[in-house]
Amino acid sequence: MSSARSDNGPLSEPFEPSPGIAFRPPLVDVLIAALLLGVGWVLAIGYARIYAELWDDFEPPETWVVLATVAVVVTPLAFRRLFPLGCLMMVTVGMVLSTVYGVVEITATTVSAFVALVSAGVYGREGVRDWARGLFAVGIGAIYVAAFVSSSGFDTSTVSPRLMVAVASAEFLVNACFVALGWYMGDAERRRRAVEDELAHRNIELQTALDTVDSQAANEERLSIARDVHDIVGHTVSLLGVQAAAARRHLAHQPDTTESILVAMEDQSRGAVDEIRSLITVLRSPTTNNGSTPNADLKGPTPSFGHLDDLVQQIRAAGTDIAYSRQGPEPANSGLGLSVYRVVQEALSNAIRHGNGNVELVIDSDPSEMRLFVTNDMTTNEADAFGGGLRQGSGLAGMEERVGLHGGSFSAGRNVEGRFEVAAALPMEPVVDLTDRRSPDAAEDGRQVVR
Repeated sequence: MSSARSDNGPLSEPFEPSPGIAFRPPLVDVLIAALLLGVGWVLAIGYARIYAELWDDFEPPETWVVLATVAVVVTPLAFRRLFPLGCLMMVTVGMVLSTVYGVVEITATTVSAFVALVSAGVYGREGVRDWARGLFAVGIGAIYVAAFVSSSGFDTSTVSPRLMVAVASAEFLVNACFVALGWYMGDAERRRRAVEDELAHRNIELQTALDTVDSQAANEERLSIARDVHDIVGHTVSLLGVQAAAARRHLAHQPDTTESILVAMEDQSRGAVDEIRSLITVLRSPTTNNGSTPNADLKGPTPSFGHLDDLVQQIRAAGTDIAYSRQGPEPANSGLGLSVYRVVQEALSNAIRHGNGNVELVIDSDPSEMRLFVTNDMTTNEADAFGGGLRQGSGLAGMEERVGLHGGSFSAGRNVEGRFEVAAALPMEPVVDLTDRRSPDAAEDGRQVVR
């Protein structure tokens, strides 16, 4: 069975016939109706003959009347899901006719009435089903009154009044419990199906949300890898360019120096290739159910804050004059350490490509915040152009994104001394509030700051 939903919640009609066969009842309902119909016919005819033999004044109805009235009560059950309220009304009319024509059969007809009452509560439309069930209760009451009056005849000479009241009370209680139980079971089953439908709907929404989260996580991971590849390639190519120029200058007069420069270039290129290969391995590896990659052990050592000294030595070995100072505690968060390393790596690569060789790296930290500054001399035109490209160049954008992930501030542009400066401040502890703000200090010297 399928269920339909509306803006006001799940509908109470979980059964929907297939397209093109809207009036075809389910086979199980047809079989149940046919079984009860056969049982009802046999019992009704049998009761009529037995009563005729026991009481001389009993006049059994015609056989066709017995068959017709039982059929009116039982046959509508085949359509109890398609037309639940119509089924209940037909059953009520059939039971009244059975009483009027004196058809004695209380097994199949009683079962049919109870099933129709429950089905009206489960499948009937809201606002109409209560009226239909109320009419059914009135019909049962009328049948009870008619049966009591016809059987007792109010003849107090043959039946004690006290006994009549006791029997009438017992019959009334049984009929009231019959209606109340069917009413309650219909409502309970409808509520159960509504909860089931709501849970299924929420499960679909949850699964959709989980798929979206997984997709976003995969995209973020690929974006992170793309940033790493950019940083590795950009930094390595910049160093190789500087080293190649140095090797060319020393080739004729200082072959030993040239050889050491070439060896350094070879080591750096191999290291870059290894890092890129490890990233590509992670990118191509399918993720498991817990989000890990089965080939994660193939990935080489990840750069961290502790590798900054090696990074500075590589740049100095390439012939770039760099002033480096660091003070304060190191970050305990490995993710923060990696971000700091990548930001410094990209900033130094930009300084090598666009600067005149004089670079200054300052890292200052305390238990609450880490601040880093990469400054280099540039011509006025280069500084203006480079600073204006904050939102365009993938290098500066990548640094901004890395710093923003940790809730830090980032700026790039000419400082008050006329030098180009990349500055970042990152909290040592993770933060929750990543609201965009602007630095009042940056407004004074014209630098763009992103928090």
